[in-house]
Amino acid sequence: HTVATVSRFMSGALDGWAQGFEPEPGFIIAMLKRAQVPLNEALHAFDCIDASSLNAETRQWLQSRKRDLFELRREIIDLMHQLRTS
Repeated sequence: HTVATVSRFMSGALDGWAQGFEPEPGFIIAMLKRAQVPLNEALHAFDCIDASSLNAETRQWLQSRKRDLFELRREIIDLMHQLRTS
């Protein structure tokens, strides 16, 4: 559910831009900020998992997905910075 919410905010923020429209940078930044809330919740959920009872393959999968979410968060922050300085 949380990752789907992130996707919804991301598509709302970037859809017009991807289609060649020039939406107000402030609108895109606001939508990207909203996307960070469920993204941070998803990252927190990963931290709450007791991985000690999981097999190695599952632990590796969880670590990989967590890295993906951190990378997405970094890209959101970088894009917001780029929009603020352009």
